[in-house]
Order: sequence, then C-alpha cells, then structure tokens
Amino acid sequence: MEFSVGDTVMYPRHGVGEITDIEHKELVQGFADYYVIDIPKKRMTVRVPIDKIDDLGIRPTMVPAKLDSVFVLLGSEPASLPNDNRKRQDQIRQILGSGVPLEVAEAVRDLVWRREQSHLTKADSDLLAWGEELLTSEIAMITNIDVMEAKQQIQSALTGTISVTVAGLQEMALNPDPAPALEQINV
Repeated sequence: MEFSVGDTVMYPRHGVGEITDIEHKELVQGFADYYVIDIPKKRMTVRVPIDKIDDLGIRPTMVPAKLDSVFVLLGSEPASLPNDNRKRQDQIRQILGSGVPLEVAEAVRDLVWRREQSHLTKADSDLLAWGEELLTSEIAMITNIDVMEAKQQIQSALTGTISVTVAGLQEMALNPDPAPALEQINV
C-alpha cells in the first residue's frame, strides 16, 4: 500500500498518526525509502521502511461508514476467551497487532466482559488499555471529536453489552430449562 504526505494512518503498535514526510536514505546496503509518521498521542515520530508497512499492519484509518459496525460489534454478545493466560494473551496481542478495527473491537468487548465476570491479570489489563487506545484514537480522528468523548461512546456501547448479557445469564439462572419458559409464553 502506498501513502502520501498528509495521509492519516493507523499504526497498531502506536496508534493514529500522520505521514509527514517520505525520506530517501543511503544505507550500507544501498538506498531505502521511509515514511515519517508523526504520532501526536505519544508525542513521537517514527520512520518506517516503506517495504515493511504491510508487515507492521500500518493501514489507512477506517472509513466513517465502518464506525457503525464497530459500535454494533462492541454492543454484541461477547465470545469466550481461552482460560489459559498465555494462550489468551497471545491471541489478544495478535489481534491488536493486526489493528483491524472490527477485530480490535471484539478483543476489547471480550476483555471487558471477562473483567466483569472475574478479573483481568495485569497483562490482560494492559492489553485492554492498548485496544481501547487504538479504538478511541481512531474514532476520535475519523469523527473529529475529543478522545474522551470517543472513549465515552465506546463505554456506552460496552455497557449495553454487559447489561444485556448479565440479564440473559440471570434469566438462565432463574430458569435453566428454556422449554417451560417458551410454554408459558405460548399460553
């Protein structure tokens, strides 16, 4: 994928940034071209070899039309995560490293649900913070709102998921056999 100066990109490792320059540098092995990416949230500038962009998951920021899908996914029923800490954290780390918005939203949703059900390890909490940061910075950038407002929108979507799922679990606990409940409805 090629970018131009002024393009806004998502760098999964660091967040949303802007291509500020394209540098041509002489190295021992020859010449190489680099994108210079300014990441304002972290107050840093990175130089990424152009031929490594795809390997690092750097992509254009999502289009605003995809935002509805992200919020729907955040508000949907969570999937279960592996109980084994290492497997779970490796799975989430890989998803967040991809930077794919819908997958990041799923990972955030599932970690929030896990936090509500039991607890998160320090590593899980760090992964959740990383995922939330990726989502909030990208949502804030594409909608031109404050990062805190984007975080509130995410939390609102997640709160709906937790409420609906908790209500469903409570209903199952009160009525473990769904057949009588269906019979009562049909009467």
